[in-house]
Amino acid sequence: MIANPEFIGQMNIIQDTAMTTKNRAEKAREHSTYIYTTLAHYPQIEREAVSELIDWFEKEATVADMMHIGRDPELKRAYRRLKSDHIDRLKGVRLFWTASLGMLAAAVAAGFVIGGL
Repeated sequence: MIANPEFIGQMNIIQDTAMTTKNRAEKAREHSTYIYTTLAHYPQIEREAVSELIDWFEKEATVADMMHIGRDPELKRAYRRLKSDHIDRLKGVRLFWTASLGMLAAAVAAGFVIGGL
């Protein structure tokens, strides 16, 4: 029996997708391991590594990641220090600038309304 070329093509696509998904999962695990290792060495890490950690916590960290950190006393201690040193402070600065820009926008809008534009 001769195999249908269309079927073979579809099987190749499925295999490629499975390998891509496996590769992504493997890369994600490697990246998480790198993050945990870097965090464990905080505060004795480079500034770039601190920035990487902050970005990861703000954009990529999952509930499973936070549970992993919470279960490991060393990582938990390092996370609390990083949060205290950088993340909480950044939230305050961001809140200040957001409020300032909001007030500026309100003042400009009020100026247009009062000015009759």
